[in-house]
Amino acid sequence: MWFSSTLKNPRLKHFVFATALALGVAPLQTALAQQGTAEAAVLSTAAAAALPNAKKMGEATMRWFGLKLYDCQLWSEKAPGQFNFKTDKHYLELVYARNFDGEKIAEKSREEIENQGVGKSAQLDQWQKKLTEIIPNVNKGTRLAALYVPGKGMSLLKDGLPVGEVSDPELASAFMGIWLDPKTSEPVLREKLIGLKK
Repeated sequence: MWFSSTLKNPRLKHFVFATALALGVAPLQTALAQQGTAEAAVLSTAAAAALPNAKKMGEATMRWFGLKLYDCQLWSEKAPGQFNFKTDKHYLELVYARNFDGEKIAEKSREEIENQGVGKSAQLDQWQKKLTEIIPNVNKGTRLAALYVPGKGMSLLKDGLPVGEVSDPELASAFMGIWLDPKTSEPVLREKLIGLKK
């Protein structure tokens, strides 16, 4: 992973730390020292930028007919019983177990949003176009995450680095609802992510 190799180079490591501090992501160095791995730091850094008191709410594995697609985890400052995905900041990270085309992910995202009864045809077309623009191709081990800020939108990150922004609050909420809305097609996964079920 690029991030891991970067942190092994002293000059690049200094540059990453300096850039992170300039962007207001001060917890990066602390996270590295406390957790000891670049992989752990990616999550802590992105979550800490907007969620200084974030805690992992839960985690789950997404499977399709027994085939593992990805592991996922949800971070928020709220307790499970108080969490509302539409009104609370949160950070959702997926670690893929296989390769997927970004365009196909966008298509599937549109289907899931439509199945929840959100948006109309023309709006869904625009949303799919936007998601196709920002969702990258992923490989086994890729970390794809969304940092959601209610009323503003969401940031998409690949292996801890920003790859796209959604400034449409309605699309951002609908996208996060794929996993977190009570009408999700995977209710058990949702309960595990929110911490309502072990």
